[in-house]
Amino acid sequence: MKRFPISSNAIKWLETFVGHRFGFKLILSKDEDRMKMTIAGLEGAIVFNNLSPSLTESHSNQPYTVWDSSKEGWHSILNDSLPAPGFTRLPTPLIEKTENGEHVVRYDILGLIYWMLARVEEIDRSDLDTHKRFTAKVSHGYKHGYLDRPIVDEWLHVLGQVIERQWPDIRLKNHKFKTIVTCDVDHPFEYSGNLKKILRRFAGDILKRKSLSKAVLNIFGEICVCLGYLKIDPNYKGILYIMKECEKNNLQAEFYFITHQTDMIFDLGGGLNVKVRDLMELISVRGHKVGLHPGYNTYLNSRAYNESVNSFFKMIKETKIDQKEFGGRQHYLRWKTPETSRLWSGCDLNYDSTLGYAERAGFRTGTSIEFTMFDAVDQKELNVSQRPLIVMDCSIFDPRYENKELGEGLEYIRSIKEKCMKVRGNFILLWDNSNLKHDSIRKLFVNIIRESSD
Repeated sequence: MKRFPISSNAIKWLETFVGHRFGFKLILSKDEDRMKMTIAGLEGAIVFNNLSPSLTESHSNQPYTVWDSSKEGWHSILNDSLPAPGFTRLPTPLIEKTENGEHVVRYDILGLIYWMLARVEEIDRSDLDTHKRFTAKVSHGYKHGYLDRPIVDEWLHVLGQVIERQWPDIRLKNHKFKTIVTCDVDHPFEYSGNLKKILRRFAGDILKRKSLSKAVLNIFGEICVCLGYLKIDPNYKGILYIMKECEKNNLQAEFYFITHQTDMIFDLGGGLNVKVRDLMELISVRGHKVGLHPGYNTYLNSRAYNESVNSFFKMIKETKIDQKEFGGRQHYLRWKTPETSRLWSGCDLNYDSTLGYAERAGFRTGTSIEFTMFDAVDQKELNVSQRPLIVMDCSIFDPRYENKELGEGLEYIRSIKEKCMKVRGNFILLWDNSNLKHDSIRKLFVNIIRESSD
């Protein structure tokens, strides 16, 4: 078991994160057994005097309990008991005002923020899946049933109430809920327009799939694409559909492209060409954003990652695309903490949106709030933000994962989205452009983004 204690650098990072959320500058200080929050020029303090060493440890066996805030006169934003990792039981009262005018909080809220956002739990783990990913099922949140809870945001709501009681003249920042629709463009086009691939596909349809009708349909599609008639291509149509429906709902979609192939199987649809360049320009002209989807073998390979980044920005310079910031997401959600975050921090990309689980929707980082990433191993703030992924289409409906029926899946997505709304965070949705071929799926997608529009 490895420990990554909170250093002075981590305290500064926590100051920035909490201060940004509440909208004012605060000061955090720490001695051996407590942390204190103060505001320059104002009397009093909020003292956290029950710190949990387990919230600096890299494993998923931390003790766990819950806290019923209503019994002590505090409001829970989700009207439910709050998950409280790091403790087997909590003292009563958990929060109280002392005789010297300070408020004492006997739960380690700041430690929880550090543990969840810096993903301390995931450091040096070996219990990974076949794609070398840390999975939902081995996480502390899955074991204790709070993966679908933005627990960091919930505890920040409680802390906000303590701040208002300690300093009544402070006005907390009022955040606004936002929907962000994203698309990992693994395959921009269903039809390649490449003669060798056309012949291979035709042979597969006839000999392997034994479907003459499919062979004829695919040959027709390939011919149309070769002639420049892209609107017949289902994957291209999927991108157009996402843009059209987002425009109806005043949403700006983001499309992430694989610019450099790192694996002949998993990056098969990736790479840049004239058609992809024209598609990226079309996306930009229509008011949406483009970003990078680093290939399968980039997450631990700085050379492959940098080649992807360089190819992406080379393409941007060759186009008329004008964006203030660029982001993206790792292919297959492959991520190793903190190594992959260091790659993102070392380039010109502004934000990543990888941190969700492939097999489960919810809150991997415990928050729906964008935050600056922190390296718990080197104990330093990184030069990249994280926009946590909340819902991915295949997590809900793919037979490999939750395998929900459409109606059940819609209700589940609604429940996740409503929690993002309540905490005034970001509902980040990932929808594959190749997963819009059927009317029922298209209607489902429209229902989700309409109901999620702010």
